[in-house]
Amino acid sequence: MRYANADSGRVPALVDEVIALRPDVLVGFESVVRIMKTKTSTIPIVLTNSSDPVGLGLAQSLARPGGNVTGVSMLWELMPPKVLELLKEILPRLSRVGVIIDTTSPGSKLVEQNARKAAAALGLSIVLYPAASRADLVQAMARMEKDRIGALTTGGPAPTLLSHLDLVIAEATRMRLALVFWDRGKPCRPPSSRSGRACRRRTATRRASWTGF
Repeated sequence: MRYANADSGRVPALVDEVIALRPDVLVGFESVVRIMKTKTSTIPIVLTNSSDPVGLGLAQSLARPGGNVTGVSMLWELMPPKVLELLKEILPRLSRVGVIIDTTSPGSKLVEQNARKAAAALGLSIVLYPAASRADLVQAMARMEKDRIGALTTGGPAPTLLSHLDLVIAEATRMRLALVFWDRGKPCRPPSSRSGRACRRRTATRRASWTGF
């Protein structure tokens, strides 16, 4: 397992490193798989948490991906409308909602578009907080206090958010904001580039290499 600790500039070198280990399979998020695909056409690659694998050129179609890439399309870009609808139902007086958009995710534009459309349909004012690093998230959380939002959500799992979800949860709790995100599990932040604390759910029976942020 290799982690770039939310530094996208390190990913190509980490991908080269894991490919040199000659694993049976490679696993990664879509932003990482895009790099993996340019590095090998023979090692099977499993794509996780993808928003639009066909649109990104990672698969020929969802039914028949072709090539050496397969995986799951989670359709995270469709989450904002349902989440905003749920928040409005829970908090009828809600008028202003913040949405963190992880710009490191290739599907971030789709998330933003759907969030804007859903907010307009529900009569909500939406405040977008684009973020590509922990520093961006810190600045965004500081802005939220001034923006007077009543609730906060995210556009689904993406590298920056997965690496710094602990910060988002802590700050939202401090500001007493209603927060909706995608995983009820405890956030896991890898402490080093080579291995992560408790991020590994189980031991694979064959050699697999995971590269992530």
